[in-house]
Amino acid sequence: MIKASDITSSQLAIANLFYQQVENGKQSKELNTPVDRDLRACGQLLQEFERSQRGIHGTTAALYVLAQSNDSTHNAELPKLISYLDKRRSIEKGPSNQNDLLRDYNNTIKTGETLFALSRVKLGQASKEAFEKKLLTQLVSSKADLNGWDYFDNSYYGANQQSATTYLLPTIFAVKGLLSIKSYDLDAINFIQKECSKIVSSGVVDHYTFSIVVLGLHTLSFYDYNNTHEVVVKKLLSDLLSSSLATFESHIEINLEYWFAGKHEYVRIPWQLYLIALTAKLNPEFFSKNVVQKRLSEIIIESQTIGFKYPQSGIYVSSRTSSIVYECLNNVSSSLGKSYVYDFYSAKDSVQGFFTNKWIKRLLVATVLLVLCYGLYAYLTTTLDALGPKATFTDKVHSFLSALGPEVLITVCLFLLNWGRSKQ
Repeated sequence: MIKASDITSSQLAIANLFYQQVENGKQSKELNTPVDRDLRACGQLLQEFERSQRGIHGTTAALYVLAQSNDSTHNAELPKLISYLDKRRSIEKGPSNQNDLLRDYNNTIKTGETLFALSRVKLGQASKEAFEKKLLTQLVSSKADLNGWDYFDNSYYGANQQSATTYLLPTIFAVKGLLSIKSYDLDAINFIQKECSKIVSSGVVDHYTFSIVVLGLHTLSFYDYNNTHEVVVKKLLSDLLSSSLATFESHIEINLEYWFAGKHEYVRIPWQLYLIALTAKLNPEFFSKNVVQKRLSEIIIESQTIGFKYPQSGIYVSSRTSSIVYECLNNVSSSLGKSYVYDFYSAKDSVQGFFTNKWIKRLLVATVLLVLCYGLYAYLTTTLDALGPKATFTDKVHSFLSALGPEVLITVCLFLLNWGRSKQ
């Protein structure tokens, strides 16, 4: 079973990766001009010091992780990261960048993630109030309707002759950012719950919608400080866990794409991480399953050593994924209860798993058949006289079944229950 010390070690390793990247990477060094000396940034990848690419996703990931580090050298980077994010439109001012900068500025997902990262900056670490207020005002004023947000600020859509529409995914990111700074939008929270419930009740058919629902439930469970839909979230989680899509046999994340004005955008959702955190809080029995613990253990070990990455997403360590690992390890750590509870469920899963092995099943079948045959043989050879010379074969069988019926029934029922158990 995963221990709190394992989590702490992994988070320290992740923080060190971010610090090395923002301190020594080309993304930051290119910003150190006579005009801008106190800026730091991060790109999509870690341990890649010669890449110039930098942006909001990577820099907010660095801000989120380093703000929670207890290392003062890590904390010293926070004002520089915030300054870059706040001044980005004037810093990256090349003519070819203007359209992309405007899109980034109006991107709901990126604004929500930035607010979430800022919320982790503690008093005295860096000045964030003005920037945070600006993002809050922008997000609150950019709702597509009462229920939620589109992928881009509705004013940006208006400038491009399109009308904004509420979608579940950007609304989740917006609500998460708002909740993290204690801004409560009940209409949007209710929208997330209703949409997730609707999807689950109609049947989740692919990992695309599955990952969005998992993200929505994770946001409601861990960041809705009023616990408005706690009971519903727990029920929906139980339904998701019974789905064949809730697999932990290998590392899986989903790449969610969205488009606007002919330009492609995407955001990766490492739903297994969010689901592991949810089970740690709401379903300790599922969290204790060996397959879940194995997956979590691999994530922790890779984070401590080479950096965690999804094989299908390439050979590089993603900054955004690393920050989500850090976040979900926070969630797991805060949710862990008494160790004996997890030890009990883990032992139960091991025993049940043992009896689902096909060879063990076959051995059980053979054992049951042998016992039945032996019982019948023993009865016919030792109790023949007890029934009297006039007893018929039917009498003998009836007597045998009457004597052994309860034991046989229990044995068969237990066997069938074990046989029918599906192993996660």
